[in-house]
Amino acid sequence: MSLNCNEIEKLINTFPQTGLIRHFSQPDNHTLIITYQPSENEIFDLIICIFDGYNHIYIRPTDSLHEKQQQNFSRYLNSHCGLSMLLSVSQIKLSRIVDIKLGSDERCFHIICRMWGAGSNILLTDDQYTIIECLRRYPKRGEWPDETFDLADIHVGRTDYAVREDFSGNDGDILNDTVRHYFHDLIIGVQTDRLRKTLVTKAAAECATLQKTLNGIDKAGDGSERYLTYGELIKNNAYAIADYQDSAEVFDYNTNQNITIPLDPKRTVRQNMQFYFDKYKKTAEAARLAEERSAMLKIKFDEINAILSEAQTTDRLKTLTDLQTKLTILTGKAQSRSGEITFGRKFILSGNTIAFVSKNAKDADQLLKRIAKGNDYWFHIRDYAGSHVIVKNNKSGAIDPTAKIQAAHLALYFSQLRTDSNLDAITDGDVYFTQIKYLRKPNTNTPGLVFPTQEKNIKVNFKKKIIMDVLSTRQ
Repeated sequence: MSLNCNEIEKLINTFPQTGLIRHFSQPDNHTLIITYQPSENEIFDLIICIFDGYNHIYIRPTDSLHEKQQQNFSRYLNSHCGLSMLLSVSQIKLSRIVDIKLGSDERCFHIICRMWGAGSNILLTDDQYTIIECLRRYPKRGEWPDETFDLADIHVGRTDYAVREDFSGNDGDILNDTVRHYFHDLIIGVQTDRLRKTLVTKAAAECATLQKTLNGIDKAGDGSERYLTYGELIKNNAYAIADYQDSAEVFDYNTNQNITIPLDPKRTVRQNMQFYFDKYKKTAEAARLAEERSAMLKIKFDEINAILSEAQTTDRLKTLTDLQTKLTILTGKAQSRSGEITFGRKFILSGNTIAFVSKNAKDADQLLKRIAKGNDYWFHIRDYAGSHVIVKNNKSGAIDPTAKIQAAHLALYFSQLRTDSNLDAITDGDVYFTQIKYLRKPNTNTPGLVFPTQEKNIKVNFKKKIIMDVLSTRQ
């Protein structure tokens, strides 16, 4: 698929051979663009692409508006060879190796473009062909700084290839624009197919893993009601049960039959009763956490499954790239150096209002230091330990009334009140809020400790639907 030796020869013969180099750029990791000016009224982009299997070269009039994207190799060229002269463009012995000579009479460089199918490369050498820098480094091939690119080692294969009809105009001359569009469409197609395959594989694997986890959560069940029943029956029949027994038979009015309750013979009746109440509380909390986790995983599963469906049907590279970014974020594999916030839980409230909820005391300090601004709002449950809820207020005005209720629900949900109760049992609670500028940090090293001033109280009638809708917006 790459240009053959005769196509390269005919193409470079159409290029202006000299000119002032204005800029080097790299739109991706396999393309180098040399912008040069042959005359006062002409500026061209000389493009060398070494996409494996689709190597090609062409020129086009430069688009002054196109972004001069940079990578390491083009940055090096700009710093060492910028504003030098392009002296010549030639092919070495019909070898599909293009030698672009640049510099001046005092000092010159060579940009060697080795365009051999797969594993091609672009090298910067001095006038003695000692390698200074490479687009790709292949130590086993000697394509490494301070190695020598030996022209004597170049072996020429077949040279009887014809110029493809796709590239020829009416007069038989090879056409730069035709080459450009031909390879652009081919490479876009290859990139689209590769990215689609990668996305489908990753999304399908993530969905399978999530489904397996969800099945495990569903099979685990609750079982806490049995412990509550045992505790209540022991409490109601304590007068008839002796201490230090290994079991007790009592009548259960809910089932209208006698049941046998296992007891610890080393404990009193009261201790056995408390044991079952404590176990109920622990298992109920575990079930509540499992329900919360299951809800979040189902949301994540649906989102990734939607990505999988769209990736299987779209033919647009841009769409696939966007889906890849979304999948990376959903699977938690985005690079932290991109500036993405890695602390706090993030939710979207009414009116596209953003809320952050701390995960622990140190996390709360980070939110207050790095996220919260003076006019943002702070919410916290009253009389219980709980998370700090920070609601962004970009317009510096009053908070959206619906967002305020949603933020108060978050403060209740992520608090000790919920830890001590089943989700369905939470009915109401008190939440106070104020703006960040009215918080006071005491002179202690206690993480997460703040004192609010000018705070207002909200009596929250807790509604499960409200909190579940907010939880579904987590990012």
